[in-house]
Amino acid sequence: MSLAAAFVSAIVFNVSAQSLTDLLKGTKAGDAVNAVTNLVEAVTNSSNVSLPGTWKYTGPAIDMTGDDALSNIAGSAVTSEMEKKVASAFEKVGIKEGTVSFTFNDDMSFSCTILGKTLNGTWEKNTEEGKLTLQFGQTMKYLSITGYLKATTSGCELLFESDRFLSFLKTVLSAVGKKSTTASAISSLSNSYDGMNLGFKLSRQ
Repeated sequence: MSLAAAFVSAIVFNVSAQSLTDLLKGTKAGDAVNAVTNLVEAVTNSSNVSLPGTWKYTGPAIDMTGDDALSNIAGSAVTSEMEKKVASAFEKVGIKEGTVSFTFNDDMSFSCTILGKTLNGTWEKNTEEGKLTLQFGQTMKYLSITGYLKATTSGCELLFESDRFLSFLKTVLSAVGKKSTTASAISSLSNSYDGMNLGFKLSRQ
């Protein structure tokens, strides 16, 4: 576990079994937390993401798992630093802004262009659960991966459980001829981000 993740876990542990919402219940601060939580849930709901169109990669996305309000607040304070470290690892294998894009079509097909190579497949969105499933074609040995969408002010985040995402990323990079350079750069992320969600920040092109 990374130092930042351990720091967050320690904070959450020290407030015992009570969540921040429970501690503040019935107070003005509690009302404010509830209002902000409701607003964030409304803004980030996956139903607010209309996928058809072309999306470009703008950076890595990280989301800490768990529903505890304090965990989410503490998590937001360290996520930026974590994203910088992931971005550095991604750049070592050529993944940076301008090298990855997704095009989602109304007929439920999609194409992913990464490092100049295009991979095709189909997509399915479960709005109720906030999930998105990508089913790739023969080039990716018919790999299927399910993650979830999170709306942002600049577009959306496409996130997956960290181990699944890093395994998926290795497969993608191998398919585009980057197998020999991926192992150390991507594997170095596995232990540090266990229990988190990783993925792509995307904005409309």
